[in-house]
Amino acid sequence: MPRSKSNALKCHTKQRAAERFGIGVNINVLAKLIQQNCGTFVERQSLRVTVWDVEYKGTVLRVVYDKKRGMPVTILNTWMGKQTQQSTE
Repeated sequence: MPRSKSNALKCHTKQRAAERFGIGVNINVLAKLIQQNCGTFVERQSLRVTVWDVEYKGTVLRVVYDKKRGMPVTILNTWMGKQTQQSTE
């Protein structure tokens, strides 16, 4: 039986979190954190895809979020993709 796109994305996101950070993630919790603006917006990749830095279980995860599906697409290391601007005071 073929997997749906949503199921494939959930599996991919969980695999990347385990591979890159050694932690298990709850996809619904990550989605809620982003939907409630509890993360730091990094960049917009398209009209439906954005990148967020979200603190989860004491670790900052760079989450690629799909607005249309309402779920994370993947999890990156914070050095992957565009870097956030940090003030040098």
